[in-house]
Amino acid sequence: MRSSILLSVLLPAWAAAQNVSLQHPELFSLHWQMLEQNSTSGFETPMVDFLSSYLENKGLTVELQPVQNPILAYNVRRQNILAYIGSNRTCRLILNSHTDVVPPYFPPHDNDTDVFGRGANDAKGSIACQVTAFLELKEAGVIKEGDVCLMYDVGEERYGDGMRTFVDSLTYTPEWILTGEPTESFQATGHKGSININVTAIGDTAHSSVPQYGRNAILELLDFIPRLLDLTSIFPYDDFHGNTTISLSSIKGGTISNQVADRAEAIVNSRVGVPAKEIWDIITQQLGNVSNIILSRVSASSNPLAMDVIEGWLPKKIMPYGTDLGAWTVNNTKLLLGVGSIATAHSAHEVVSKQEMIDMVGHYKEFVQGILNGTLVPIHNGTFPSSYPLETNTGNLTKREVAFQDYEARRYGGCMH
Repeated sequence: MRSSILLSVLLPAWAAAQNVSLQHPELFSLHWQMLEQNSTSGFETPMVDFLSSYLENKGLTVELQPVQNPILAYNVRRQNILAYIGSNRTCRLILNSHTDVVPPYFPPHDNDTDVFGRGANDAKGSIACQVTAFLELKEAGVIKEGDVCLMYDVGEERYGDGMRTFVDSLTYTPEWILTGEPTESFQATGHKGSININVTAIGDTAHSSVPQYGRNAILELLDFIPRLLDLTSIFPYDDFHGNTTISLSSIKGGTISNQVADRAEAIVNSRVGVPAKEIWDIITQQLGNVSNIILSRVSASSNPLAMDVIEGWLPKKIMPYGTDLGAWTVNNTKLLLGVGSIATAHSAHEVVSKQEMIDMVGHYKEFVQGILNGTLVPIHNGTFPSSYPLETNTGNLTKREVAFQDYEARRYGGCMH
């Protein structure tokens, strides 16, 4: 009898220790259900529908804000989510992240300690932690109407249109915003800017059986790209934001198999630790006059950004990527904190630690309480978002054509993650 009683006490504790999900079933159920929604950037509707219904069922007021993007089909329904207690939508604090993910989608799976899947850490892990923390504080009566809003935007990974739409609609200035992204539970002290570079190689066509009579643009491009990547050795280093990197993101060329390619294009992304124009100037000075190569920027380029932090709280770290805070053109306190690592975000093995998620619920609760009652006071180190604009010739274009040109220029995301 005693042994059976002992087992009934010890087995649940042992099982919870083995599978961390059992320590907080509601948190991981919410996370899992969000991961089951394919919300590739531009097509976030399944995730938005699920999360908005979930929040409504928890007794929150939920607004869905339409997000229009002229380069996407009109019949694609895309919406930001704004959720809050009662009827006061002018909250002092906004908890934020994004509902979209990068392609390709793959469904969730887990083991005792980790959750895998597209969006596991970028950024549905942080959303699950924010929502759970918010609801637990609401249930405990710690937060009231007007204290905290939840805002989850679309398009962060590719377009940046969700955050821009929300910022344009604001009629007041919230005191603080905390955005959830994979920061490994560090307070982000800042993140890098971004330049997207279009490299076009021009060749001459010929029949593929006599390639010596043509000039292959693909080969021209392949010869040029290493020279561009090697420029990192001469880029300036910033003591705060660190080095500037370059990555080859996409490449395409040629038309049919029996013809020498007369055109090839590559998209190259640079994450900049110094103002974007400094890097662009170096690139064009070094390689701007290479024969048969055309360099151009395909979007407005974002500059590095510093965040506000809380001294004496969680550890701090600079982040190598960019976020929607690059489009948060509101003069207030902004912080960046979330679960998971950029090392696996966007990869085929995207993962988040279950224990880190449980801990982050506690961190978010501590943050919300502390920021509202004044026991946690941010140090205002943050900088206002800025960019290196893309020069476009609008001429006699209509308003819609100008908007289309603007969105097309941002297609690869000047302020993208």
